[in-house]
Amino acid sequence: TGAEDTPGVFELAYDGVLFLDEITEIDPSLQAELLRVIQEREFERNGSSRKIPFRGKLLASTNRPLKESLEAESFRKDLYFRFGAYVINVPPLRDRREDIPALARHLLARKSMELKRPMREFDEATMTDLCRRDWPGNVRELENAIVAYVVRGSFRDTTAFEGESDDALSGEALYRMSYRDAKTAVLREFQRKYTDAVIAACGGNLGETARRMGLTRFGLQKILGEIKK
Repeated sequence: TGAEDTPGVFELAYDGVLFLDEITEIDPSLQAELLRVIQEREFERNGSSRKIPFRGKLLASTNRPLKESLEAESFRKDLYFRFGAYVINVPPLRDRREDIPALARHLLARKSMELKRPMREFDEATMTDLCRRDWPGNVRELENAIVAYVVRGSFRDTTAFEGESDDALSGEALYRMSYRDAKTAVLREFQRKYTDAVIAACGGNLGETARRMGLTRFGLQKILGEIKK
C-alpha cells in the first residue's frame, strides 16, 4: 500500500549511473524484469502502470566467474549479452600486489576518520607483510584487516576477550585503587575490548556495530567518546 508513491533506484538514477552489485546473485525472475527495463528503457513503479523513462547508464559487478554462472544457468545469457560488450576484468590482489600500498593507505586514512581514531602510519615491515599476503577475500578482506589495525593497533585476530594482559589492570595495580576507581578502570577496559572487537567484525560499519550491540548510533558514539577519555 502506497508503494506507487515511492520512487525506486531506477527513478532516482534517472539520467545518471545506476550500479548493480553482485548481479549474478539476482533471482532469475528479477533478471527477466531487469532485462525488460534495459531493452525498453522504461519501467513502472511498484503498484503503478504508469511508464517512466530511464535515460541513465547501468554498471554491474560480480565476484563470480561469469562463464561458470552462465553454464550453471544462474545468470541469463541474454542479460549477459546486454552487459557483455564492455567487460572489465579486475585481477585479484595477489596478482597486483603493487596496488596494495596505495589501497592500504587509502583505507587507513578513511577508516581512521570514520572511527575517530588517531591515524597510525604503517612502518616498512608492516607494509611488506601486507604486500606478501595473498588476500583471498581481496579488497574487502584488506579493508577488514585495516579496521582491525585501526581499532587494535595490530593485524591480530579480533576475537573479544582473547586473554591479553594489561599491566594497568593487574591485580597489584587494582588493589591500590579505590573500589570506585577500580570499577571504572575495569569497565572502561571491557568497553574498549568489546567495542573494538564488534567494530572489527562489522568491517568498521558503525550502524551495523550499534545494531549488533543493541544500541542506538548515538549510544555507540557515547561509548566511543568515553573510551577515548
